[in-house]
Amino acid sequence: MMEQTIDISSFQRQNISNHSEELRPNCVLPASPYITEPQAVKVTRLGIEIGAALVGIIGNLLVTVLAPRGRKLRSADGLYVRSLAIADLGILTVNFSIAVIREQSPVHWPIGKEMCYFLYPFSEVFHGACVWSIAAIALDRYRGIIHRRHQSAQSAKVSIAAIWLGSFGIFVVPLFFIVRYVETECKEVCMFEWPAPLMHHIYIGMDAMLLYFVPLGLISYTYLIITAEIRTSSMLHKRMGQQQSARKKEEIRRVKQNSRTARLLTHLVIVFTITMLPLNAFRLVVLSWDGFANHQLFLVFFNIAVLGVVINSAADPIVYSIVSKDFISNLRCQCRSFKGFGSVMRKNRASASSRQTQL
Repeated sequence: MMEQTIDISSFQRQNISNHSEELRPNCVLPASPYITEPQAVKVTRLGIEIGAALVGIIGNLLVTVLAPRGRKLRSADGLYVRSLAIADLGILTVNFSIAVIREQSPVHWPIGKEMCYFLYPFSEVFHGACVWSIAAIALDRYRGIIHRRHQSAQSAKVSIAAIWLGSFGIFVVPLFFIVRYVETECKEVCMFEWPAPLMHHIYIGMDAMLLYFVPLGLISYTYLIITAEIRTSSMLHKRMGQQQSARKKEEIRRVKQNSRTARLLTHLVIVFTITMLPLNAFRLVVLSWDGFANHQLFLVFFNIAVLGVVINSAADPIVYSIVSKDFISNLRCQCRSFKGFGSVMRKNRASASSRQTQL
């Protein structure tokens, strides 16, 4: 998420140096340089974040289960949606947990060496896969509406593999070379030790470009082109007047389908732009202000960015459910099957109880 690129390594290194000069049996952890929230504010904020994360986990689990069901949900579009749901689950479970740990314990890593060396850098793959799965959904809808060509499921699987492997190679692999786990008499620290500040700035700038500005440009472009196509189709539909022909019915069907796609992209653009803006504004501040990681308000802005990322991942399944008839119908069928299964189980228990009574 954001803790990989905007960490507090400079403050951590400073305190490691201080402790290396004088190791004491009963040493005390250094005071955090960051402003302390009132307890009521902290509890409320964490409650909102955890509540949003739980809603997102449930929603994305439903999408993951239901995406393979139905003809359309097994298509390229359904595969991209499932990829997005899995990435969102990773963000809401792994990345969010790490972000809370970093915020609650900014100068101490409490979950062990293995988690530091593997999970901490690896978690960035979920953010890359999430963003580019959204972009892939937009491009797939664009291809189907503008060029009237639908991507095959096999081709979509290759694209999804490229998204995940590319996210791993670009955003995770560099972090494996610079992650450090340091133990002192007082604490354990997990941090990224960049060879030079310039490399850190390049990485942050790459994150901002590849995980916000470029995908946002692609999604916005597809939205504008599809909206223009819908206007053209609507005008054609009006010119056809009262004709009752197969062509007109097909055109009406296409207009309705394109309108649903436009609604989906509208929600995606709005949610993605607003919720991911704090994180990327934060990245730009870090690029222009070297000492920002030690500023007393750092964690305040950190928490705002974390909340935005959590809301984005929690909102994705809600957006998809609003505009997808297949998802809603499959969810209803699943609920009916659960109810039917429950009725059968109750009847079996009642029958077994009746037989025992007769005996």
